[in-house]
Amino acid sequence: MGEEKQAYLETRSVLLTRASVEKSDDDELPVIRSTAAVFEQLSDPIFSFREKIEKGAFARALKGGDTRALINHDSNLLMGRTKSKKLSNGKRTLELWEDEKGLQAENYPPDVEYARGLMELVKRGDLNQASIQFYVEKERWEGTLDEPIRVLEKINPLLDISYVTFPAYPQTSVDVRSMLGIMGVDMQEMRRVVAKGHRGLTLNDGERDTIKRAMEICERILVSDPDGSDSRDDVDDGGLLKVREHDMIRLRLRRMMTLLG
Repeated sequence: MGEEKQAYLETRSVLLTRASVEKSDDDELPVIRSTAAVFEQLSDPIFSFREKIEKGAFARALKGGDTRALINHDSNLLMGRTKSKKLSNGKRTLELWEDEKGLQAENYPPDVEYARGLMELVKRGDLNQASIQFYVEKERWEGTLDEPIRVLEKINPLLDISYVTFPAYPQTSVDVRSMLGIMGVDMQEMRRVVAKGHRGLTLNDGERDTIKRAMEICERILVSDPDGSDSRDDVDDGGLLKVREHDMIRLRLRRMMTLLG
């Protein structure tokens, strides 16, 4: 059975398969067509698990959602919107739908300089990746303890689809608190247990297990390259701040571990 719980903002990078800039069939408007997400395809490892998107996962998001097409997740570089006014061809500036393969997109860019520049980059093949930001409404876990698979059953809302120069790996785009929640740690319970420990009160077996579980997950979470190697030496300022945040959380959990004896 799928599980519905507190949702966290998540970012995933995708290859814009079949991305192309064409003229629309009806009125010669320029359009960027692409597959923004593929169903039933296992991701590369994300910390200790892999994930896939189930067919129909975007259905609720597409019904009444207001998704934007952006450049590098910058709201000032708007390329389209699913709730825009209709164009002369009767379509919105961002059209999204699901088929058997995945989430399909048609983006009718504005006639502005940055949009013209992006279309040229797509035509040349310089830009062929995108990043989607979303919340998971429902999920389930499959696989084994050694190779768990997270299945995204319902994604809602889908905030934006961005054309990106450098895609963000999940390891650098999901913060530790969100990751603990995604991996099944009850964050409200976690805060309660930490507060109890700091007061010097004795933790029961369940509370000790909560700390141990969080510690195991945190040991896997560090800004890293796709192959898992530590990239402290070459991360940018934002990435370095993420590393430091992760280290601080690790330190607090290690102090908590001393309470376990």
